[in-house]
Amino acid sequence: MKKNSFEDMVSVTKVIAETKPFKDREALEIWRSRVGEEEAEKISKEAIERGRKIDADFKELHITGKCKNTALSNFMIDYRIKARELAVKSGELGINGRLDAVLEDSLGSYILTDLKGASRLKKREHIEDYFLQIGGYNLILAIENIIKIHSAKIVIFIGEQKTPQVFRLNTKQIEGYSIKFYNRLKQYRESQLNK
Repeated sequence: MKKNSFEDMVSVTKVIAETKPFKDREALEIWRSRVGEEEAEKISKEAIERGRKIDADFKELHITGKCKNTALSNFMIDYRIKARELAVKSGELGINGRLDAVLEDSLGSYILTDLKGASRLKKREHIEDYFLQIGGYNLILAIENIIKIHSAKIVIFIGEQKTPQVFRLNTKQIEGYSIKFYNRLKQYRESQLNK
C-alpha cells in the first residue's frame, strides 16, 4: 500500500463498519425492524452511555488509583496501566484510532486491552468486530514500532456484575486478526476507488 496523506486517514472502526459483511448488515436491519426504530435508537444510546461510563471509571482509576466500579477495580488488581486512551496512526496504511489501554502484567508483558460495557454476556461469534479492532490497532502498533504487544484482552463489563467477561487473544490470534483487518482495509480502499 502506498503512503497516505493525512486527508486519506480513516479510523480503524470506520473500516470495520464500512466493510461489514452483508449478512451482518442484514441481521442488524432485521433486528431494527423487529424492535422498531425508536427502541433501536434507545438501545444504541444506552450502549454508548455504558461505554462512556466505563471510560470515565477507567480514567478515574488511572488518575486516582481507585474508582466506584468494583468489577473494573478487581480486574485491574494484577495490572499496571502502561497507556490509556492512546491515539495511534499509521501513515503507511492511512489508518488511525484510539485504543483504550495497554496494560502491563507482573512479568512485564504488554496487553492490548479493549474495555466494553454491555447489558448481558456476549457470545464470541457476535463480537467479531471487537477482535478486528484489536487486529487493526495491533497492526498500527507493529508497523509504527510503537510497542510490542504480547497478548490482548477484550474486557466486557456487564451491569452490576462483580467480574467482567474476558476474551483473551494470544500473539498468533492477534496476528490472525491483524491480517483479517488488513484485508478489510484493502476492501475499504477498493470500495472508495469505485465511488
